[in-house]
Amino acid sequence: MTTSAALTNPHCSDPPSLGGSDFPSTASCLMHLAPKMKGHRAPPNPADFFARPTHPGHIRYEILRTYFVDGLSAKTLARRFQITPRAVYAMIRDFRALKDPIADIFLPPDPRGRPPKEVSPAQRERILALRDHQLSVAEIKTQLDAEGIDALGERVIQRVLREAGRPRLPRRTRSQRAAAVAAVAADGNPSRPDRT
Repeated sequence: MTTSAALTNPHCSDPPSLGGSDFPSTASCLMHLAPKMKGHRAPPNPADFFARPTHPGHIRYEILRTYFVDGLSAKTLARRFQITPRAVYAMIRDFRALKDPIADIFLPPDPRGRPPKEVSPAQRERILALRDHQLSVAEIKTQLDAEGIDALGERVIQRVLREAGRPRLPRRTRSQRAAAVAAVAADGNPSRPDRT
């Protein structure tokens, strides 16, 4: 890769700056340097793996190690790795802000968010039965709450309907919505699922 190719990344092409929040992120400055990582393999010569890093995380590690251990300047590192000094400063800033450098640099990130809520087969069956009565997601939630199945939120209900391939309801009038709710109330709940 040539230096001009490295400068095509708009986040890395500005002149270096030592302050402010307008630094580019480390990831945006490195991702354009590495090839697609699918099927990425180490080079045949093991020394090349260390001398010519290609993975963005490896490049970042080598830049930081060389900066802090060998004392090379940001400009020298920028030339060596074909990025701008501004990108090097951004990596240094990001590294200094890390609370746990070992975990943040070498370990994969934890998955974001909570795992999806488990839905029992009986709860799934009840959600689908209520949709068969033309109830909306909010109306299904209200009915489940009335039946004592209060652990399921609207997003879980939407997920169950989506996984079952149930389409969204067409727009209904107020009287159609009231009739659907009344039909469910009239039917009662002969097969009430467990509260699991």
